[in-house]
Amino acid sequence: MGVGTGLSLPHYPRAARVTGVDLSAEMLERARNRAGDIGRRDIELLRMDAGRLSFDDASFDTVLAPYVMSVVPEP
Repeated sequence: MGVGTGLSLPHYPRAARVTGVDLSAEMLERARNRAGDIGRRDIELLRMDAGRLSFDDASFDTVLAPYVMSVVPEP
């Protein structure tokens, strides 16, 4: 949640399947560039509102939302 510019992307293990979500198209573009810079073309980055996700229930084993609660209007 709230992948932003992708600052944390280099820290995910290569074996992890990573899906990043952000509302901002500009932030996602920066995250895509960062993922490309670190050679992670397997990271999926999607523009989506965290309050209205289009994933099925139980789609993920783990969800991270670093810093999100401090910047969203309705945490």
